Amino acid sequence: MAVQLKLVRREDGYPTGSDISSISLLANTNGFDLEYYDGWTQTVPQGMTPGNLPETFNLVATGTSHDNLAANLQGLDDKLKETEWYWDDPAERYGVWLRAQLTNETYARQALIRRGEGQPGESLYGPYVDRGNVIRRYALGLERLPWWEDVAYTLVPGLACSCAGNAISHGTIGGDVPARIAMAELETATGAIDECWLGFRTARFGTIANFQVTWDCEDGTMLIADTTAGADYTTTTFATDATMASRFYVEVSDVTVNYSDQRGQFIVLMRAQLSAGATTTRVRLLDGYSTTASDLRWQDRVVIDDTAWKLYPLGTVQIPPLAGCLTAYDMLKSYRLCIQAERTAGAGDLRCDRFFLIPISEGAIYLSNVNLTTVNYHGIVQTKPDGTLNACTFSDNAHTAIVSAMAPRPQGPYSFTMPVGAGVTVFTGQRADQHVDTDTLTTSFYEIERWRTLRGADT
Repeated sequence: MAVQLKLVRREDGYPTGSDISSISLLANTNGFDLEYYDGWTQTVPQGMTPGNLPETFNLVATGTSHDNLAANLQGLDDKLKETEWYWDDPAERYGVWLRAQLTNETYARQALIRRGEGQPGESLYGPYVDRGNVIRRYALGLERLPWWEDVAYTLVPGLACSCAGNAISHGTIGGDVPARIAMAELETATGAIDECWLGFRTARFGTIANFQVTWDCEDGTMLIADTTAGADYTTTTFATDATMASRFYVEVSDVTVNYSDQRGQFIVLMRAQLSAGATTTRVRLLDGYSTTASDLRWQDRVVIDDTAWKLYPLGTVQIPPLAGCLTAYDMLKSYRLCIQAERTAGAGDLRCDRFFLIPISEGAIYLSNVNLTTVNYHGIVQTKPDGTLNACTFSDNAHTAIVSAMAPRPQGPYSFTMPVGAGVTVFTGQRADQHVDTDTLTTSFYEIERWRTLRGADT
């Protein structure tokens, strides 16, 4: 460990990140040092979604001559110019970071600079500059992104994600704010995966192992005579009523006895198909506590018109929908997802297999046009330091040809970030034309851990 405070031009943290150039603001290494008492009072972000932060440095600029003093100032100005390049030109690959480490702080931390400017605090024709080549007070103002980041990524390798819907441990994430996913890599698919839903979950909402990702529709309560529960799915014939009507509901108590571990906000997907072609149905998700439809929360109608099994996003829900601790009143136990359905064309039956609950409270993403058509394809999702996303699919392991540009859509309050602590990745996906339970893919995360104030010995 060694004290440092510098401006570093570098590539982002994947695959390893590399410093291109730097200027130290300490100990006259590059002609600058901090004022001892008020050199820098570090700004600390407030809340979990802060804006960019201002930082002010009171520096002493020193040279061996006036020409050397000028060269030192020009070097600092170059870093400010390079900062503008990164934000003004999308083709620029190198940003400028503020890197800091206290004398006995075990590890360094850095934050990306958004903009900066410098200003001498005294006359350049005064006695100190003229005779001593010293600017006793040089004000450097920076605007930086709010979180301090690790200087390198941490690899979460090779998670075996199943389209049947699984929650697989991704280990423990360090830091004290959600980690940035510098890159997520999707590869080694056993099916032609084209659409994915992925969310993270920690013990914040309950015991992780007790969270139930899938809810079987046939385990619920049938509400109308033309809807029956079979061994693997429900069947609605529409024989008694083809209009929009409540067909069945599934309660928390139908799928688990660990009611209090199902809290959170979720995207709800339903696996469904039609028994015959030339048929069109529409379904609507309702959620809450009552059998009476008017007392439940309604989502938009979703069209189901395919004889293949597919996953259909029905909306988002919050379990429980009421705020606060209501466990003692069984408000979690009796929470339900209800399906209404109507047939608008044809004579086929609607079959509903199960719900998938993808958590979004702690970070999630939806990907379309993934196009993993063979094991030699892999998708890349990159999160830049400012939270913007890039995504595409490559055609071979050499990463030589882009096949498609994916459409990433962050979900939940923390977008596509990994929550701090031990957690699981909840996943499901499907092909462009069908959902196959046995399809899988391997997901790796290159995550960069982040901190609010100091890093210390946190790894």
